[in-house]
Amino acid sequence: MNKKTYEFGDFTFDPEQKRLTRDGRNVPLQPKVFDMLAAFIERQGQLFSREELMKAVWAETYVEETNLRFCIHALRKALGDGFVETVPKRGYRFVAEVREKIPEQIPEPIAEVETSTVEITENNAPPEIVRKTQSPKPIWLIGISVVSILCLLILAFAWQSNKIETPKNALGINTLAVLPFASVGEADAGLQMGLADAMITNLGKIKQLKILPIGSIQRYAGQNLDSLETGRELNADAVLEGSYRYENEDVRVTARLLRVSNGETLWTETFTANKLTNLQIENLISLRTARLLWLKFAQTEDENSLANVKVNSEAKENYLAGRKIWQSRELKRREEMMRFFQKAIELAPDWSLAYSGLAEAILNEDTFSTDWKTAEQAARRAVELDAANAQAHTALGQIFHRNNWDWDNAGESFKKALESNPNYAPAHHEYGVFLTIQRRFAEAEEEMEKAVEAEPFSPFYHASLCELYSFDQRFEEALKQCDDAQNIEPDFWRTRKQLFWIYAQKQMYSEMSAMILGKLSDSDKAKHPLTRAIAENDLRPFWQNLIDERLRSKGGASNSLALATFYIQIGEKEKALDSLEQSLTEREMFLPTANADSVFDSIRNEERFKNVMRKIDLQQ
Repeated sequence: MNKKTYEFGDFTFDPEQKRLTRDGRNVPLQPKVFDMLAAFIERQGQLFSREELMKAVWAETYVEETNLRFCIHALRKALGDGFVETVPKRGYRFVAEVREKIPEQIPEPIAEVETSTVEITENNAPPEIVRKTQSPKPIWLIGISVVSILCLLILAFAWQSNKIETPKNALGINTLAVLPFASVGEADAGLQMGLADAMITNLGKIKQLKILPIGSIQRYAGQNLDSLETGRELNADAVLEGSYRYENEDVRVTARLLRVSNGETLWTETFTANKLTNLQIENLISLRTARLLWLKFAQTEDENSLANVKVNSEAKENYLAGRKIWQSRELKRREEMMRFFQKAIELAPDWSLAYSGLAEAILNEDTFSTDWKTAEQAARRAVELDAANAQAHTALGQIFHRNNWDWDNAGESFKKALESNPNYAPAHHEYGVFLTIQRRFAEAEEEMEKAVEAEPFSPFYHASLCELYSFDQRFEEALKQCDDAQNIEPDFWRTRKQLFWIYAQKQMYSEMSAMILGKLSDSDKAKHPLTRAIAENDLRPFWQNLIDERLRSKGGASNSLALATFYIQIGEKEKALDSLEQSLTEREMFLPTANADSVFDSIRNEERFKNVMRKIDLQQ
């Protein structure tokens, strides 16, 4: 039988066996990554738009663009550089020369042979057929095999029949049904199911919950439901019901989580949003709902992780109270959070987690006034007490990276954190930030996506991805991540800062104006320098005004680095370089970001710029 295979570079691609080898050695690929490679080879040299590639790989299944980016990144990682080309704003192209190879004809085997089969997974390749001679098996071995198979069949049947129950999670529920949202007053059939669909999509990211698919609830659309009875019909442990109503220019959405068995209200929340498009409303409401529910699971997981820890019970309570604030990242409660961890240390002076909790709490702020010394002392003490404390190693990595500019020790600390706990999202996130600064964008993206997968509703993580994509000039992807961050937490300072620079670089002046001037009165808007600058289509006076304000301020945070970015906007390269060198003299904390920030691309090849980066050990 003739089988076609393909060769490119050192690789051999066998579409029938779903196998990729390099110099004879198997290269493992996840199924969708393999399908993407097959699509590229089929249309070698031709450009795929993102939409075309998603349709080729996922057919009729709807997936978000993050799936596409993940597969592209995984494929590049497997193949190396020089195979998949990104064509900005257009799509992707497979640029390697592909040769079709027809192997020698292999005759069909005459005698029957016993073959062993292995299920194809994303981590193992299909096994080769192995010829064996038949040998009689002892009767007792056959009996054991039969009994084993029967046991497996019984277990499988029990599983399918839901006879084997998995442990209940934090809220005492396993299966959740999201019902169509009801209208109060003006009805909108699209919003009714759209809200439910968006809720299902985002709540599905919470690993502790099984969410029933949209198809199971569509028949209830437009009906006057008894939520608990509907939940019982769907065999759900809980239902999420809701309603919406329009109020002038706003839409108000109320969501309630009910336990089906007794009607208990587990959670309820009301959201108000400007009267945006349905899609924007659905995304905003579903993300905020998912975040609030996810926080409940995160808090309970912390409690469960301490179940067998033998320390003072009051110390545990204070630690958990601090962690609850830390999980929500409420900056205004940082001092309160630190006091909880300090009390835990006082009550349990030899408990590693209390010290690492304090270190992370100190680092959980805008970093302009961080007590680096105390944070480092706490993190080092935590490591002394427990060398496998991932939180402590993550904190040390942040200190080495952000304060000391000690890249080697920072990298080692993050690696130790991930060795201790490969699923610790903050370690993936902070390592991703560290890699971003070094312009190792592909590696950084991989780490940050792991953080988002583990904690999908963290505005910090989405804002960091926004920053990464912006630095890599992938502005459309950056805007999507910033939009998610804003939906999760409105007015998050990191998101606003990143959006400001994206709007500036992309000359999206109306969006910049809406963000900066949106909450001002009409009279204040009229007086603002940005209003006149946009009206005259000349932003130079706006930037000059920012420069003048910085020069007038005394002891302003990140003064010189900010000045450098403003001077670049008006083409004053020498003054920008002067400010950058002054930032080095002042040892401003955020100076290393200039190594990656696309705002500095216009002066990146200047010798003075390179010299500043060399002095902080960020070689070009």
